Amino acid sequence: MDLERIERALRDGPPDEPLYVPGSFARPHMSAWLFAFAGVAVTAAIVIGIAIGVGFDAMRAPRVGAPLPSAVMADLEGTWVSDVISLDQWVDELVERGFDPNDIGNFLSHDPFERTARYQLAFDLGQVTISADYDETGMQVLSLGEYTLRDGVFSYVEASDAPSVIGGPCTLDATVNLDGSRLVWENVELHGCGVDPSIAHTVFFDLLPYTRLTGD
Repeated sequence: MDLERIERALRDGPPDEPLYVPGSFARPHMSAWLFAFAGVAVTAAIVIGIAIGVGFDAMRAPRVGAPLPSAVMADLEGTWVSDVISLDQWVDELVERGFDPNDIGNFLSHDPFERTARYQLAFDLGQVTISADYDETGMQVLSLGEYTLRDGVFSYVEASDAPSVIGGPCTLDATVNLDGSRLVWENVELHGCGVDPSIAHTVFFDLLPYTRLTGD
C-alpha cells in the first residue's frame, strides 16, 4: 500500500472540486488613480447641479436694481373725462365728506353751475390740466399743476392756489386705480390746503370716476 499516495490524494481532494484561492470572491479594489477620478467626477456633478439650480432661481426671482418704468404712469397719460353729476348730487357728496354747506355755497359763488357738472383731467409728461364743463357749455380750463407717481402713490401740486392753512403749496396724494378705460382715485389725502382748494381737489379727484377720452 502506497501511504504517501493516499495521503496526497486526501490533501488534494476530488479532481473536479474547484481550487479555493483566498480572496478570489472578494470585491476587487479600485486602483488609486481610478478612485481619484471618481471623486473628481462626483464633485463636478455636484458643482454643475448647484450652478443649474442657482440659474433657475435667478430666472424665477424678480430683478433687483434700477426700478422698472412705471406702467401706471404710461397708462395714465392722455385725457380723461368724468361722469356727469347733478348739482344736488354734487352738494350732497361734498356734505357727506364733511364740508360745511356755507363753504360749499362760497365755492359755488366763483364756480357756479345750475344743473350739471363734468370734469376733465389731461395728463402729459408730469403735468395735468384740469377743466370743467358746467351745464353742458363746453370744457373750460380751471387749473393746472404738476404730478408724480412713486411706489403707486399719485401726488399732485397745483401751480397756483389760494393761500393754504399751513403755508406752502396745497398737495394731494392718492392711489390710482386703473381698470381698462376707467380711472378711479382712492385713498385721497390733502395736505396744507385751505377750504376752497380742499373742495376743488375733492371735486376733481374724489367725487367721480373717469373714462379715457376716445383716441387717447
